[in-house]
Amino acid sequence: MKNQKGFSLYECMTCMVVLSVLTTLVVPSVRCMQHRAAFRNEVFQLVRGLQEGKVIAIKRNCPVVFRIDGNRYTIFVDDGGDNGRAGDWNRQQGEEIIMRRSLPVNVDLATTFTRKRTRFNNGIGNKAGRVIISDALGGRKEIILSISGRIRVGKS
Repeated sequence: MKNQKGFSLYECMTCMVVLSVLTTLVVPSVRCMQHRAAFRNEVFQLVRGLQEGKVIAIKRNCPVVFRIDGNRYTIFVDDGGDNGRAGDWNRQQGEEIIMRRSLPVNVDLATTFTRKRTRFNNGIGNKAGRVIISDALGGRKEIILSISGRIRVGKS
């Protein structure tokens, strides 16, 4: 018998079959992990924006509004801007935007706040409520704002 080096065709085909089966099993879970990571990032961004708004309200002693418009939200300083009226819940020319973010198509935003808005006055929210963020794959998180201004992510 000759001294053979390398792999036979049968061995190569067996390796290809094993690799394709493993790939078929791994790819869906990797995509799911990516989707969950993107969803967690959206929750993190929202909480970060709310906390930043609370801090600015305390530092500047002026109202900071959080408002949901469809599938996006805006957090801004409601100080009247250039020639507007302070504390009117509407963003005027010259009012600073802390965060404006549009959510991906598969992510929904809801709230228990009246008119889908709330504000921080000196760090204390007008009233307690929740912001619910959910996605198409069943992910759901609640961001809870207490009357004292505490912001936390609820257990789900």
